[in-house]
Amino acid sequence: MTTLTSLPLEMLKNIIHHLDLQHKACLAATNRYLRAIIKPPTHEDFLRAETEEWAVSRMLYTCKGCVRFRQYDQFADEMRKGRHALREKEASTRLCIACGIRQGIYSEGAVIVFKGQRTTLGRLRMNLTDRAISVRRSASASISEMQLHRDDGQPAKEEAYAGDKHTNELEYFAYELARNYTYAPF
Repeated sequence: MTTLTSLPLEMLKNIIHHLDLQHKACLAATNRYLRAIIKPPTHEDFLRAETEEWAVSRMLYTCKGCVRFRQYDQFADEMRKGRHALREKEASTRLCIACGIRQGIYSEGAVIVFKGQRTTLGRLRMNLTDRAISVRRSASASISEMQLHRDDGQPAKEEAYAGDKHTNELEYFAYELARNYTYAPF
């Protein structure tokens, strides 16, 4: 019995070329060999795919910053409508809220329209540490708990690598802003 992986490489690449993004991703997830020969999707691939029925039905939009699909509610209204809408000329410049924060487009106190309401991005206070809290592990390899405090006083916790690895903490900060609990309507 002939399997897909036993096909000649040229034939397999020809088959893969005719698949849409969704099916390429499924095929790449089956084993290491297929993952190695299927090229990662580009921003243009995502833009083409977001107009297909399966992506539209799931309300997926492409983010230029993280180069992946995000749910529609991860974007400010200005990034989902008008010139940034699906099939519009500036759709390729669309950024999710988390990437907008990372790139400095949105900051604390920024006023955005989100789900039809004017909202302001709230503030989270973070304790960023350069050394591990745990004594049992070295500072470069241990995992410590990072404390995030919302403005309402409730703590949130996330594991983050100790040392120079503040990017994970900042990504979590941006993720939490995008999760909607820090939005305050006017």
